[in-house]
Amino acid sequence: MGDVLGVRQSGKTRDVGVSFYLKLLEEKIEELQSGKKVAKVDTVIDLPITAYIPDEAFSSDVEKIHFYRELESVRTEEELTEIIEALKNRIDITQSAIAHLFLLIRARLYCSELSIRRINIQLGKYTLEWAKEGTETLETMKVIIKNDSKQVAEVVSGKKICFPKKGFLNHGKFLEYLLIDKKILSQ
Repeated sequence: MGDVLGVRQSGKTRDVGVSFYLKLLEEKIEELQSGKKVAKVDTVIDLPITAYIPDEAFSSDVEKIHFYRELESVRTEEELTEIIEALKNRIDITQSAIAHLFLLIRARLYCSELSIRRINIQLGKYTLEWAKEGTETLETMKVIIKNDSKQVAEVVSGKKICFPKKGFLNHGKFLEYLLIDKKILSQ
């Protein structure tokens, strides 16, 4: 038998880490209390971006693994901000790879809120694909298209929008562009 918080963890707790496991429990409790399934989309961002924290930021491999597990469990911008603030004391977070890591996480959080299932690049176009077609998806797509300051967004289907790659200096600039929409959508 394992310890919930100790070294002898077993089962799910050992595999996913305590903080992530507690978040899973909270979601399940919320689902049971409300009587309805909490549908959360876990967005996949499939873009070739170099994003990592250099090894010198960690005193051991165990600390590094714990840090990445904590990052994986982030579900809100506030949680991410806390992690960034703690990391600022140990390393320069403006380095390109580190900044890209946090940009990827911010984009994942934002796109999850919008039920975007996947972001990737295909045939020279960035593609945003929603989890499902429907009124909510179409309304979100309309707002993104309306606020597309470059006016390059193209609807491909009832759950896909594309942006031409040539309109962006690199993949990071595209994600930053999406996050500008976040400010518009949350008003």
